[in-house]
Amino acid sequence: MRGLGGIGSYGTVGLDFAVAVTIGLLGGWWLDKKVGWTPWLTIVGLLFGVAAGFNILFKAAKRLREQTEREERIDSRQRDGNGDSSER
Repeated sequence: MRGLGGIGSYGTVGLDFAVAVTIGLLGGWWLDKKVGWTPWLTIVGLLFGVAAGFNILFKAAKRLREQTEREERIDSRQRDGNGDSSER
C-alpha cells in the first residue's frame, strides 16, 4: 500500500462496522415490536450485527495483509533483480 493510495479501500471499515451493528440492532428491535419478545430479539439482533461487523473487520485485515505481503515480494524481487542487495 504505497503512500496514501490504499486508504480509500480501507477507510470505510469503521463505517461498515457501525452500519452492520446498527442494522442488526434495528432489525432486532423491529422484530421485537412485531413479535412482542422485548428485549430478546433486540439483543439477538445486536449480537448478529456485532458478529457481522467483526467479520467485515477481519476480512479487511486479511486483504490488507495479503496486499502488503504481495507488495513486499514485488519489492524484494526488484531489489534482487537490480543488484541492490542489502548484504555488503
